Amino acid sequence: MYITMIYSRNAYCDSQFSTTRGFVLAVGCLVVSATFVSAAFTGLALPPLDISPLQYGGSWASANSLVFTDLMKHSSAFTFGWRRVGSNGTWMYVSPSDVAMRPDGYPAGLDSKSNTSVWSAATVIGKDGAYYKAGRYVVLYDGNGTLELNGDATWPPVSSTPGRIEVDLTPSTTGLSVRITSSLPSNPLNNIRIVPLANESNYQENVFHPEFLAMLQGIPLLRFSAWMRASSDPTNARNSPRSWAARTTPQHNSQVRDSDGVAVEHMVQLANTVGANMWISLPRAANESDPYIYGIVSYIAANLSSNLTLTVEYGTDGPGWLGSHLSNSTRLISAVARKAWADAGRPRAQLRMVMTTNWQSPANTLSLAGSNLSYIDAYALPGSFGGNAYWAWAGKSNPTYWGDPSYLSTRASAPALSTVLKYLRSSVIAADVGYYKSYEWIKSLGLDVLAYMSGPDMVGALYGARSNFDRATRACGSNTTVWPCTFTNIYPPLAYQGAPSSITWTSASQFDNTMQAMAANASKEADLESVLRQARIHDTMYDMMLDSLWRWHNQTGGGDVVVDLSRTAKNCYEAAGSYTRTYAPDECK
Repeated sequence: MYITMIYSRNAYCDSQFSTTRGFVLAVGCLVVSATFVSAAFTGLALPPLDISPLQYGGSWASANSLVFTDLMKHSSAFTFGWRRVGSNGTWMYVSPSDVAMRPDGYPAGLDSKSNTSVWSAATVIGKDGAYYKAGRYVVLYDGNGTLELNGDATWPPVSSTPGRIEVDLTPSTTGLSVRITSSLPSNPLNNIRIVPLANESNYQENVFHPEFLAMLQGIPLLRFSAWMRASSDPTNARNSPRSWAARTTPQHNSQVRDSDGVAVEHMVQLANTVGANMWISLPRAANESDPYIYGIVSYIAANLSSNLTLTVEYGTDGPGWLGSHLSNSTRLISAVARKAWADAGRPRAQLRMVMTTNWQSPANTLSLAGSNLSYIDAYALPGSFGGNAYWAWAGKSNPTYWGDPSYLSTRASAPALSTVLKYLRSSVIAADVGYYKSYEWIKSLGLDVLAYMSGPDMVGALYGARSNFDRATRACGSNTTVWPCTFTNIYPPLAYQGAPSSITWTSASQFDNTMQAMAANASKEADLESVLRQARIHDTMYDMMLDSLWRWHNQTGGGDVVVDLSRTAKNCYEAAGSYTRTYAPDECK
């Protein structure tokens, strides 16, 4: 093994942008670069673009505003408001259903249908912490209307003419607010672009921020699952068949669309620019000629550099692995993707169909896949350590599974940091044993073996005492004036333990007694989350990560492995304990 270690600071470290380059793992603003003998690639999972800097469990904080040159591509969904004509007061809520929209995501004009009020449409870029550079920017737009910028923008602007505004931006935790204050229905304001003044003439060619591109140089494989809004839940709408005609395009108001994420044109451009092979995650196919899947794969086949390859999976983490859903969906996607690839004249060897599942034994998953596995070329294992890493040793305890959702029985106190690090170190070995067993069996089936979420799997209980403490407080807390009060939103349901599905308190004092008992567990959960955070940024994590990758490449002999540094990242508003804040993760307090 040849390893080069580089410990240094860089611009993205200072902006809390952890990423991988060569292999580069940035944690706590230290970068470790490693090169292995193995011919298999070490790739990178790109982060979700809507993850807030106020997050826990992950990295890539600046992905909310420092990926695209045009800041508008980072913008949130529009919200709408009204106020009296001539007023400078607060904008009051207007339901999105009352505003006609264009296919490109802009309002089809703003008409309050009243002589006494006006409507507006607002979006935010870099909420909770922006990472674009301070300086002068130009705001360009088409159509007939007016714009106002607030938050990180100095207003009034430096200059303003129809279709072009010059403004100074200073990034902060507020972010940049962009508000359309008028838009003529016959010629609506649209196609807003916000770019550094120096890039006014070349932003269309230079779609991605140069610092983002610099950090990706040398990475041979990019996984776009988060950018494509992939889901692990077979019932999630994101895994339903999609419309090719309604897909995100480069002309949309934002690339942070919940329906299908980033435009395929931008994903291919990124891969070509940095010379990386692509790994994409697709929704279900409606049929064997599904237009969305055929369109996505056809575009990639026609435009991806001829020396680069494409890996295709269904969803992420193998949706519906408990039954035949995963195999049936993968089989159908494979038929569409292979036809699109062949129709474009690309070599079959450059397309790789893969089935992924999380920690479940591949034998369980593939037993439901049928005897003919010709519709897949590879099987992807997690490749991570921590979490459920001990699954291969039946009957043994799993000391790195910290997601225990218990909230009634008394929890143990949080382990010391040294204990957590010891368990994590041993989990690298435990995971290696399990992966090697799976590797040998999968290879015997004639399939390649990949890994799609390499890195530490370290997250506390998402559903447990803290979560139920929050929900119970909402249901029957200090604002409750009528008793008895019933709490039904318990999760995991008490019915799983043979108990009633709800709790009813007859008085505030009875409620308080129950909450005191739950608070003790919630406090221990929060303590554990704090220790896990210390472990995630501990210097020894570098050695564990390098050891894990070395074992995969040079001991197991596995194929391509993708490092995912944002897999466990969650927005703070989603955190267990965030409502009462007392038991929220340290990063979210």
